[in-house]
Amino acid sequence: MRKFLIMIITMLVSVSIFAKEWTFEVSPTQLKMCSVSGLHRPQYFIDKCGVKNMVNLSFFNANTFIPPYKDLETTNLRNPKKWPFLTIENDGFPFIYEGKELNNDNFNIVRKETKFIASGFPILIREGVKTHISKSYFSRRRCPRTAVGIHPNGSLIIYVTTSATLKQVQNYFVTLGCIDAINFDGGSSTFLYLDGKKVYSSNEGRSYPNVLYW
Repeated sequence: MRKFLIMIITMLVSVSIFAKEWTFEVSPTQLKMCSVSGLHRPQYFIDKCGVKNMVNLSFFNANTFIPPYKDLETTNLRNPKKWPFLTIENDGFPFIYEGKELNNDNFNIVRKETKFIASGFPILIREGVKTHISKSYFSRRRCPRTAVGIHPNGSLIIYVTTSATLKQVQNYFVTLGCIDAINFDGGSSTFLYLDGKKVYSSNEGRSYPNVLYW
């Protein structure tokens, strides 16, 4: 039994040692979202939007991102699955909405008052309280993750890791003092570019419908 416990501890330590993570504190006024028709490689966004620093963003299917979504060029406000989403309002204030809380009328108000909208799943922290994370393969597996938190000072915390469970990501945002946080696409979609150069990519050949950049 003791040998078994030592083996488990060794495995956990090994995961933490070999995992890499990056954290960025960004003003909402610096943050932008870029979307395209169809799916494209990261280099496309560098050429199209003049991107310097970027990470992957929304979950997506074979054709495009899962709505709701809004940037300076593209708007898709359908939200049949009631996905939660991050908004950056016209005055630069960030906010995370629970999709099921909005009906068509107040969603139209959100649309008019926001500059960017991007769906994600799940919400990790809401008004300073950790949300319940269901025990599923999606939440429990250690894999690359991309998530965004809102700090009380109004800044956004962008977090990228090569290996973590959703619970670990949630706890990390708590240690940073974030009052809200939401998970974005991860796994083989996770990538990070800094100064126009690739720092990390979990899938070299992956194409994307949108990115978050600053």
